[in-house]
Amino acid sequence: MSALSDVQHGERNDRRLNFIKWLIMKYDRVKENPLGRDFEIDPDAEYKEFETKFPINEPSSESKREFEKAIKEGRLSSGPTDKNYAGNYMYMGIHGGVAMFKHSMTREYLPVPQPSN
Repeated sequence: MSALSDVQHGERNDRRLNFIKWLIMKYDRVKENPLGRDFEIDPDAEYKEFETKFPINEPSSESKREFEKAIKEGRLSSGPTDKNYAGNYMYMGIHGGVAMFKHSMTREYLPVPQPSN
């Protein structure tokens, strides 16, 4: 599995978690069934509604390109045990002509490469 696919896998897991949270919030508001019967939830219909309200944001081609470039240049790594593993970073856009990446747990930015003299 590549570092980029690990990032996408993490996003899918986050999406599943958000779907579960959304379901809990939706049905938690209905404290009592007025008819006194249990709810029957259709997971496919619920997920379709969730998908409609919260569409998937596919990684942009810019994001993919910058991740691949940073790995090629050595700023990020494709090795899951490396400190600068790409799967641990979020792409934050181009600032001052440099692609910026933020660690998803520590929220620290990846150091900007200094020009060599």
